[in-house]
Amino acid sequence: MKQQSEQKPDLKSGDSSLSASRPRLQTLRAGDSQSLNEEEINLFDLLRVLLDKKWIIIAVAGSGFVFGIIYALQKPNIYRAEAVVAPVGGKAPSGSEMLLGRLGGLASMAGLSGGNSSNAMNLAMLKSRVFIKNVIRKNRLMPALFPEKWDQKKNDWIKPDPEKQPTLWDGFRLLKKNLNVSTDKKTGLTTISLIREDPEQAALWLNILIADLNDTLKERAIKEADANIEYMSKQIRETPLVEMRQSLYNIIAEQTQRKMLAKAQPYYAFKIIDPPEIPDKKAGPRRAIIVIMFTLAAGIFAVFLVFFLEFLKKQAQIQERTQE
Repeated sequence: MKQQSEQKPDLKSGDSSLSASRPRLQTLRAGDSQSLNEEEINLFDLLRVLLDKKWIIIAVAGSGFVFGIIYALQKPNIYRAEAVVAPVGGKAPSGSEMLLGRLGGLASMAGLSGGNSSNAMNLAMLKSRVFIKNVIRKNRLMPALFPEKWDQKKNDWIKPDPEKQPTLWDGFRLLKKNLNVSTDKKTGLTTISLIREDPEQAALWLNILIADLNDTLKERAIKEADANIEYMSKQIRETPLVEMRQSLYNIIAEQTQRKMLAKAQPYYAFKIIDPPEIPDKKAGPRRAIIVIMFTLAAGIFAVFLVFFLEFLKKQAQIQERTQE
């Protein structure tokens, strides 16, 4: 009996603690509901502002739509000519290449190396400053690169001041910008593309670039072979060792063979798998996307403009109240 009587006050205290916590829970719930109501009110206010100013938003977005159409129609069509090339296959190390490895320092002093240059180095030359400038100069491409600045009747630049005429540097930047090279690592094939406003010009210039690249690499290989032969001939006259002289004769024979093959091969570095053709479809611009982007940008700007005007309006109302 005593134990039961002792437990009763504990139950009452527990009830009192629960009853005390109920007002707190009610207060928290009331606060949460109030914050939710405020968020709903704020969201409703924003929607109300957008609805009230909907004609401003429609007008600005419509203006962006119109300007997008005008801009898209002013952009000229561009065409992409493409060609697929493959590096000329290498061969197994020859006797002179193995001799070059044994000669070591002597070969490096002469600047000798076995085989052709790597495919990556040859492709790097395609977009190099020296090569592109030589192609522009050799084929007289400057007037075609800058037709808006060239007078066809006078066959000269429109502006006589040389400082206002496009330079070879300008031609290099423009041509390099429109030239793209990509290599498939799985197949080893390389796709070279050129973008121009004239489809016939795109195909013709791409053919010129590939042909000049092969010719340039061929001429470089022949010059290197001649220099190597001259250097080895000099070493033969200076060395008294019979074995060394025989090795140098073998290297000269190999360099002579390399020179003859370079002259005989029509495609020294790259073989054309799929030659450039005149494209029948434009590569750009995507006028529909341009119009959509202009319209979206104008619509977003209109929404921010409406909110900013509403903010200025409220600030003006607050200042009027404070002055009263």
